[in-house]
Amino acid sequence: MVNKLQKLAGVKDKPSAMPTVSAEEMKYKARDALHTITRAEEHKRDRELMKHVKHLAKTQVKAVCK
Repeated sequence: MVNKLQKLAGVKDKPSAMPTVSAEEMKYKARDALHTITRAEEHKRDRELMKHVKHLAKTQVKAVCK
């Protein structure tokens, strides 16, 4: 099933084969993901920062949609 973004990019389907990942690499990726999620929650609580993030996101959307 192709979503709208894949259709715009010209991508038909996701690759079927996933490369194998070692247990040690998966542990590293899990720690990194947890750190990323924690930081995102901290940022979401910072109202002033989120105001600037929203402004920046709107600016980037305008630039991409031209």
